[in-house]
Amino acid sequence: MMEDSAELTRMLVDWSRSGTISAELAECIYPWLRRIASNQLNGTQLSLQTTELLHEAVLSLIQQRDANWHNRTQFFSVAARVIRRSLVDHVRRQRAQKREYTPAGVEPDEVVLTGFDDHPDLIDLDQALTELFELDKDIVRVVELRYFAGLTIDETAECLDIGRSSVIRHWRFASAWLRSRLAPVC
Repeated sequence: MMEDSAELTRMLVDWSRSGTISAELAECIYPWLRRIASNQLNGTQLSLQTTELLHEAVLSLIQQRDANWHNRTQFFSVAARVIRRSLVDHVRRQRAQKREYTPAGVEPDEVVLTGFDDHPDLIDLDQALTELFELDKDIVRVVELRYFAGLTIDETAECLDIGRSSVIRHWRFASAWLRSRLAPVC
């Protein structure tokens, strides 16, 4: 999908104009979104299945009322945010259910997400990214594309139309900043 960016952009613009996603576009983005969903759930303790996350993300993207897709970069950025939001919402629902019924003396398990070195709690990660967004939204976009969308450094650079070295610099800064924010308090 990344190879023919002009064709993907054309299909996204057509979707914006018509309000209807073409079968060709759906076929193009579905495997990419499936890979992201699978990567995000791999090794987690979440009760969410890949297909559930994928369908929730696709439904959210299709239901974007004011979506005015200009290019694939915009689409990938929104898709990464939708997946992030879907995961955070799932964790919140899961925790709310655990609070409703927790047997006496049993503490709810911590929900973790793989990807960063210390497997941060997803709610804490979301809150930290919200704080980081106030400092530098470009760094958060790199994190969303690398961490939540599973793109490589080169793919992220291409999507954001920035240099590879900028992606590496943003990624290193975000990793250090997030580690300091997500470090357990002793």
